[in-house]
Amino acid sequence: MGYRSVVLKGVGFYHPAHKVCNDEIFQHFDSIGKEVRGLMKHLCREERYFADEGENTLTMALESSEEAIQKAGISPEELDMIVFVSEMPEYLIPTCSLKLNHFLGAKNAHTLMDLNQNCTGMISGLDFVSRYMQNNKKITKALLVGSILNTGMIRPDCTITYSGSADASVAIILEASEEEKITGFLDSAYYTDSNYHNSITFPGCGFSNIHNSEIDLFDKKLIWNPFDFSFLADGWSKLIREMIGNQGYEVSDIDHFFFSQFSKADALNTLELLGITDIDNKLTFVGDKYGYTGCTSPFIALYDAIEKGKVSEGSLIVFISVAAGYSMSAALMRL
Repeated sequence: MGYRSVVLKGVGFYHPAHKVCNDEIFQHFDSIGKEVRGLMKHLCREERYFADEGENTLTMALESSEEAIQKAGISPEELDMIVFVSEMPEYLIPTCSLKLNHFLGAKNAHTLMDLNQNCTGMISGLDFVSRYMQNNKKITKALLVGSILNTGMIRPDCTITYSGSADASVAIILEASEEEKITGFLDSAYYTDSNYHNSITFPGCGFSNIHNSEIDLFDKKLIWNPFDFSFLADGWSKLIREMIGNQGYEVSDIDHFFFSQFSKADALNTLELLGITDIDNKLTFVGDKYGYTGCTSPFIALYDAIEKGKVSEGSLIVFISVAAGYSMSAALMRL
């Protein structure tokens, strides 16, 4: 079997209509005696979008998927595979990928699954789907969609999550083809240090206690125990060097970087460690406009970069993020 390239054909993005600006966040925390102005400046937050009543990870995923399918110039019937990624799926039974199959009318997509790798979910999903397609000729076109409803799981008294998080969905269409030039998905890399496994937990009480009426609602939502994030830039830079080096590339070969949108400072520190100075042309940060949207955030940055013409066919790009606990994931791709 010849080499199969798995290339990006279309990207779709959806965020709710309800915009929340910093002034509203400041007023909220002022009313409970907490200060977040310094944090919002550090994380580079200005606006974010919260889901309205009736919106959830599945409804948002449908919106972004429809745009991705349209951008790819295909019909839902051409899909062979659907993978849904979320930290907070609307349903566990049946899978949200099966629900999307029905709502989209993707009657020929028989390979369906839901994945959860927290904030690295779409990067890990890109890795999994691409490698699956490379080794299975029956799968030619796949939909990978990430969706997060942060407002459904965060505590309104948490200065980190409530002030900076938001809701959104992003979807991509991947297509496999056999051709001589190596393009599309190229490689991935991972690193895990599970000593932080108690730092961020959802549900805070565990699913076995979720229906216990004696447990306060706050204790069922996401619990964030503050910890030192200073390891990120060092870990990310090492992982990127390892991954691109395995493919014979240098840092200077990378056209664009798509980081977790949690903190612009950590992205900038990573690029500094990599020796990159042309920040404006190498980095897209959208956390100021859309807040932090978990697994979707690096791919929302991709959507923005494509729309603005910052990347195009042939661009060599890197995705990298970090998940609770913690685990880092990176992926290398040529558009």
